[in-house]
Amino acid sequence: MNIWQPQVSAIEAGLIYTTEPVFTAAYVLFLPALLGAFIAGSYPNESLTAPLLVGGALTVAANILMQWKRRPHSPPIGPIP
Repeated sequence: MNIWQPQVSAIEAGLIYTTEPVFTAAYVLFLPALLGAFIAGSYPNESLTAPLLVGGALTVAANILMQWKRRPHSPPIGPIP
């Protein structure tokens, strides 16, 4: 991300960073046991639960809503008293 961040806008970079929990949740479903085998340890994987799925869905939905293209609003005519 450090290499490509200057190529995207600040909003897009922030949205990419907010998906980090989704990727982390996906990794912990299989990586702990896989890495535990390398060190001869017993590390259980996380289980796929409803709160994990709902949290991931909400994060992805928030990112989609933030990227939604809206019509630009007209500027105000004058200062608001």
